[in-house]
Amino acid sequence: ALAVLAVLLAALARIATPEMALDSIVRPDAVHFGAAAKQLITNASLLIPTGPFQLPARTLPGASLVMCLTQWMQPQSLTAGIWAIWISSLLAAFLAYQLGKQLNARLGGITAAFMILLSPLHAYYSRQLMSDIPWGALTLASAFLLCSTPSRPWKAVLSGLLLGLGLLFKSSHILIAAAILLAWALHNRFSMRACLPALAGFLVGALPALLYNRLLLGGWMQTAYHVYWPGWASPSEALGLKYLWSAPLIKGSLGNIPYYFLSFMGLDPRPERMPMILPMVFAVLAALFLQKAPVDTPPPPARSLFRSIIIWTSLFYGGACLLYSFQDPRFFLPIAPLWLVALAMPLSRWIARW
Repeated sequence: ALAVLAVLLAALARIATPEMALDSIVRPDAVHFGAAAKQLITNASLLIPTGPFQLPARTLPGASLVMCLTQWMQPQSLTAGIWAIWISSLLAAFLAYQLGKQLNARLGGITAAFMILLSPLHAYYSRQLMSDIPWGALTLASAFLLCSTPSRPWKAVLSGLLLGLGLLFKSSHILIAAAILLAWALHNRFSMRACLPALAGFLVGALPALLYNRLLLGGWMQTAYHVYWPGWASPSEALGLKYLWSAPLIKGSLGNIPYYFLSFMGLDPRPERMPMILPMVFAVLAALFLQKAPVDTPPPPARSLFRSIIIWTSLFYGGACLLYSFQDPRFFLPIAPLWLVALAMPLSRWIARW
């Protein structure tokens, strides 16, 4: 009862007013997400009035489509969709509970939900007009469906479908999708019978993003950044090995390896850029008591598959984030829920000792 009360109190603490959205993030992002949702609700259009032109948003429409769930209450407001983002954050906590319960009984689920709700990064960005929160919930839902027991072909199809829809948020989602599909294939020893349903679901789910890119942007895997900032989003400008470990300051950068290490440990002076200070503390405490902790687990395959998902998404997507020029821990939000669930497992075992 106390654990449930703590989770409810943590959830209530996450409530923020929609007016904060435009004041607390980079304005072009908020304006584009909000304006695209407004256009979808009022004019059923994916184009945004920009001066005398009707232009596609420089961001992909995934977040705007999610925002439409609450945008209809105030169609003219650019911030009404913030509630859909907040609901997505609570959905991530619910999915973390379900996945944690699959991996380590009910206590594992409660601990995983608590980790999501306490994460400073999730708390900060769940009250803003950003794509990363619903994107992360979608990734977590896909992993949950694959890890749920007993496994069913329709779950693999639905998981692949959700993975494909993730391409509506960012083109870089292809790395997450590839990692999860690879983990699933390895888990099933590349059995065509097991792998084909997930792959078919992914191809169907990817169609909306591919059609959007082709029909509105004239390509297959791109955004409209080149319309607003020509040349800025080219791979040679956005990606580079120099960002892994640079000189103390290069374009305001410490180098991504030292920067992300410091921010993950909670040493960044901006609270919103401390992704997992509390989970990191919990993980250290759990590690001290892990050796002889009692374990109440479901059959090993679910945990083995989840471990594989964590490894491959971290290598594919997390590794790519280290190459990106613009430092911000929110880039890890699409896979951060997976990490938080993973950290919750040893912590829940430590709690079980008491």
